[in-house]
Amino acid sequence: MVTACNIVYLDETDSTNRYLQDLSQQEKLEEGTSVFTLHQTFGRGLCGNSWESEKGKNVLFSSIFYPDMPVSNQFYLSEIISLSILQALRKNTEPFDKNAAPEFSIKWPNDIYWREKKIAGILIENTVVDNRIVQSIIGAGVNINQEDFKSSAPNPVSLKQIIGTESDIRNVFIQIITNLYRNYIRILRDELNLIHSIYMDNLFRKSGLHPFLSKEKEIFYASVKGIYPSGALVLESEDKKERAFMFKEVEFVLE
Repeated sequence: MVTACNIVYLDETDSTNRYLQDLSQQEKLEEGTSVFTLHQTFGRGLCGNSWESEKGKNVLFSSIFYPDMPVSNQFYLSEIISLSILQALRKNTEPFDKNAAPEFSIKWPNDIYWREKKIAGILIENTVVDNRIVQSIIGAGVNINQEDFKSSAPNPVSLKQIIGTESDIRNVFIQIITNLYRNYIRILRDELNLIHSIYMDNLFRKSGLHPFLSKEKEIFYASVKGIYPSGALVLESEDKKERAFMFKEVEFVLE
């Protein structure tokens, strides 16, 4: 049974994903166990990227699950954490600015954006046995109260910059993981089509032609046609040809 009861609060750690991984090797953790920290000294992102976070300003956490699902369905895990963060951010924005709340979206594969700016990043690390995911550690960093960003990231934004006031980071964290447990149960109930439909409805630049950058550094215009369960993004170019791209094979060209 997945519950929201088992949470480890840390003042500081190198990485919540790494901390949870080490903890899981020492003992069998209850499904849904989460680690929250005020500061990461070596926060990690997708494909080895780093994650900047000022101490005590943002939501930094990881949660562990045992989905026992085919590797071919791995992207549903990415979809549920993306939706869980998106839902919490909208809930915390709407009381201050109803017009700003709908402007959150999910930039494929799992960055959370507000307009053209990134507010959250996600890192999922799966343990695979016999082509099935037997353990998944889902980590995320969400910019809440930070206003000064020093890294080379081109487009960061925080919730405070959007709504003009500070938020309680632990309350936002609890909202996110509560959403995550709820959405994870949808996976256990095999409500995969519903999860994917909601994810697609909230996708960044989900309609119209937009510029993309290929791994060969060529810019082309295309529209989003879909996403495979593997996570591959399906684009339709201006000449109506469809092509699927995996992570790092194509990038959005941002404004």
